[in-house]
Amino acid sequence: MKLSAVVHPSLVPKWQRWGWYGAVALTFFFGCLMLDTFPIAPTLIVLAVVLWLLAPLALWRSPYRAEIQMEPGALRVRPRFGLPYRIETSSLEGASIAAVDDVPVVTLAQRNRVQTTFELERGASTGEIRRVLGIPTGGFGDLQWRYAPSPLELVTLLGRTLGAVVLVVLAAVPGHVPQAFVGPVIVFLGSVGILAIIVNLTQGHLLAMNGSGVSWRDNKVSFTLGYAEVERVDDDGRSIAIHSTDGRAFFVPCAAVRLVPSGLRKGERRAMVRQLQDAVSRSKGRARVDEAAAYANELARGFASTASWIARLDALAISHANAPGGYRGSTIPLEALWRILEDHDVAPTSRAAAARMLSRITGEKAAARIDEAVASTHDEGARALIQAIRGNDAQQTLGEIENQARLAGELTR
Repeated sequence: MKLSAVVHPSLVPKWQRWGWYGAVALTFFFGCLMLDTFPIAPTLIVLAVVLWLLAPLALWRSPYRAEIQMEPGALRVRPRFGLPYRIETSSLEGASIAAVDDVPVVTLAQRNRVQTTFELERGASTGEIRRVLGIPTGGFGDLQWRYAPSPLELVTLLGRTLGAVVLVVLAAVPGHVPQAFVGPVIVFLGSVGILAIIVNLTQGHLLAMNGSGVSWRDNKVSFTLGYAEVERVDDDGRSIAIHSTDGRAFFVPCAAVRLVPSGLRKGERRAMVRQLQDAVSRSKGRARVDEAAAYANELARGFASTASWIARLDALAISHANAPGGYRGSTIPLEALWRILEDHDVAPTSRAAAARMLSRITGEKAAARIDEAVASTHDEGARALIQAIRGNDAQQTLGEIENQARLAGELTR
């Protein structure tokens, strides 16, 4: 399966970095090699240092178009211009899928602070990506965005720019450079290099999402809010406003700073806001978890035989279809059935029961949504159980898998 996407990288692609710094290293090497032979050698050395100093301004993070190909346990990304690369399932530390104006957005966080956002084609199905990478409906792990440059990063960038200007001016001065200038220039460049290393090791201003809430840091003060404490999330183009349920409003500055390589681009900010809004919406749904738990217990198999369990589920589905809102209708609302199916914390037999009822009630209309819920299930036993119970030969299929030791425990929950 292949999909077209616009890719928003959190770091400059490796081939660009390797090409730039490779050119810097070769220029510096040949300059030193020819220092006693050719008059142009000092110019080559100065050019190499200037290229290194200006690297943050030259290596600009920008979105690019690519083709995504599914492979077993990995995604292969083929940029329109550039070298292809793979994202292995084993390298993922966080992932989430949301929709922005009907455009599916997939955010994948890998090790070493590498995070990539893919904007797929409008209306594209994410079921295959969920299946290949094992991404549940609510995502997993931690996601982080650098929403603004730190003061140290700005100081370092200014120092690198001034260093490049100083070297160009000194190289352009006719005659020999006074010896008194050499020491201060070397010390200055060394300080800039040390600051650059420190900046690369620090995180900067981060906004992080995990399974329980969102956190960020502003002016050395850290804030953390659980999703249940968030009323809504707005984006005015320059900052993200997080409104809490107690009336407070927090503004996270996320506008990209000109000539600074960090900060969020428009596509990244749009994806981040949608991920936050989805997380808050899911949290609002989980506020009704007690009600859903009661329905889940009603659907659970318990110690009933396979035949009686399936017969009971089919009778509930028929009752719901005939009189969904009446006194004799099913006591389980359709919304609750969807919550049970898509909640990975619910017992597998309850999720399987919800899948069967939804298949009988909605027919083919909601088959794709049910397939996504099945594909996003990490537990192979639970996934096989949910898939098996949807078919017309569910009784026979369940009878066969009951003999498997790993599924036997799931069937008696």
